[in-house]
Amino acid sequence: MRFSKLILIFSFVEINQQTMKKLILFITALITFKSANAQINPFNARDSVKITGKIIGYNPNQTDHFISFSTYDLFGKSTSQAVQIEDDGNFWIKLYQPYEGDIQLNYKDAFVNVYTKPNNILNLEIYDAQVNNESAYDEAFVATGALAAINNLVFKFQTIIFFSEINIFFLRDLLTFLAALAPIVHILP
Repeated sequence: MRFSKLILIFSFVEINQQTMKKLILFITALITFKSANAQINPFNARDSVKITGKIIGYNPNQTDHFISFSTYDLFGKSTSQAVQIEDDGNFWIKLYQPYEGDIQLNYKDAFVNVYTKPNNILNLEIYDAQVNNESAYDEAFVATGALAAINNLVFKFQTIIFFSEINIFFLRDLLTFLAALAPIVHILP
């Protein structure tokens, strides 16, 4: 009788150990599934912005293959992310941006600001032939969709500022050149 009670106690302990192993395995699987699901969609739609677009005239053999975006937090710290451009010129990215504001876009040598709002989709058309160091941003970048009006005005404003700075630098260099030339002109008869 005593031997049967001992076997019964050992079998009960063994059942508890098997149950405990199953419970630990279940919890581990649940945590793994939840973390994998979080990596697939790291943000909610209400605190992120989706940017889609097409680079018109894109040639994957001759131009940059990436377009990058920089977001800023409330303290000014930037986070940059790049997305590869498809062979047909299409791109899309989902960025964490929990408040409305500017995101900097970089393609080739152009750096432009785009205005975004959480839970909105920004559609962009980029004209590859127009993008260069001294380009008019309002001709190279065109926004469509819900945020088109404000972004197209931002592109025009950036163009005006860019060309104003070029004119200021040109005038400064011209005046410096003329000032350097003035003593030489007075020496000659």
